[in-house]
Amino acid sequence: MSEWTIHHLPNMGVLTGTHPYGGDPVKLVWAMQMALCQMSEEAVTPLTLLAGRWSVGLVPNFVLTFTGKPTYALLNNYRAAFLKFFPPIYQLVPNHRYMKLVIYRVPCNHHADGTLPTSAELYHELGQNAHLKGWNMLDHPNWVKSALLNPSKTKSSFSFALHDMEGKLNQALCTPCYIFGKACKIKRTQSYIQHCQCERCFMLTHNTVECRCPTDYKQCGICSKLRHLQLEHKATHCPWLHPTIKCDCAPNCFNCRYQGLPTKGHYAFGDNCPLKKNMHHHGSALVPPPPQPQAQPTLAPLAAVTKPAPTFTSI
Repeated sequence: MSEWTIHHLPNMGVLTGTHPYGGDPVKLVWAMQMALCQMSEEAVTPLTLLAGRWSVGLVPNFVLTFTGKPTYALLNNYRAAFLKFFPPIYQLVPNHRYMKLVIYRVPCNHHADGTLPTSAELYHELGQNAHLKGWNMLDHPNWVKSALLNPSKTKSSFSFALHDMEGKLNQALCTPCYIFGKACKIKRTQSYIQHCQCERCFMLTHNTVECRCPTDYKQCGICSKLRHLQLEHKATHCPWLHPTIKCDCAPNCFNCRYQGLPTKGHYAFGDNCPLKKNMHHHGSALVPPPPQPQAQPTLAPLAAVTKPAPTFTSI
């Protein structure tokens, strides 16, 4: 199995309103499956969508689970079947080898009407760098918010996402990148992808597919003891005395206990665990850029790009 995330684009504000199908993931997945069948026009679709779930955090994202490991090219062909239920400020990105990069000290070559170069123009400039050709680009380049809000800036930064399946990231980071005739610095940023929690050992560092525990490994999500699951948990597994066979202890999170955080009121597998929310919050932060003088911002319109994501091979 593999997971991809319908991910909120950066610098596009927070979505207000209700989730598709009232937030019901089962109905939303069913609608996506129907849309996938209609797009493929085949008896057997090349993609098998197994399930979907909403992420926990500051911005709602939707995580899709597929059978096998579909390629980026295959997912890109049918991305409309999944994104049609979301506004254009969302994109489909893989949960593995998703790289967010930011280019600093880019000249803000404003047009005659005062607007910044468009995403298409930034994309064209990126394509002039031979070492970046052939990458799978997951979204269009976007100026950082400070550049959009402050038209007096002469230098700023923009970010873009790549799917690094061949491990070429170090080459991109070590080779000079030229934008509008100027050598600019390129760095990897911390990018948010839905937190990973293993449903077998409940660790937050990997998902179930990547778990190194044997397939018959059992750990209880309630008490953390081995050789039984939370569905099998009862009073005999609990260190406290109970008048009946059923354990009626208040929810308690062993992951938070290991981290020295408040443990009461939730379980390790619960979506309300603060560790998961903290992972979202810190993972969304960008690597701080080189210090620059701050100017008083003035409000300027923020435009979202709605075109499908390109690849540099088309240049």
